[in-house]
Amino acid sequence: MPSDAERCREHAKECWAWAAGTKNPSLKESLTDLAKRWARLATELEATRILFEKVGRFSRHNKNWPDLNDGPTSS
Repeated sequence: MPSDAERCREHAKECWAWAAGTKNPSLKESLTDLAKRWARLATELEATRILFEKVGRFSRHNKNWPDLNDGPTSS
């Protein structure tokens, strides 16, 4: 199963491909911006995961590991 960051990168690739395939300048700009946002989110998710693992708050084997598919958690 791909990680959340990997899924974000896949979304970014799709947006870049759509942007490359359109002739509409406004749509191209919007899709390019969206692709950059997906890519940035992927990087931020990875950095956050690494930080949490370093401080010991979460680990991949911990049932409390956050998953974007589960929605917000209450703490």
